Amino acid sequence: MEQLETLPDTGESVSIGEYEFEVLQTGENTVRTVRARRVVPPTG
Repeated sequence: MEQLETLPDTGESVSIGEYEFEVLQTGENTVRTVRARRVVPPTG
């Protein structure tokens, strides 16, 4: 949330370094569920 500077909406995502975070579920002024995945650049 520090990167976004606001409370994100469901479906919003942000990349930080080699990781991507996607907001799956929000509540009243709360992020409830986030999907985090490592983004590996293609080799070759």
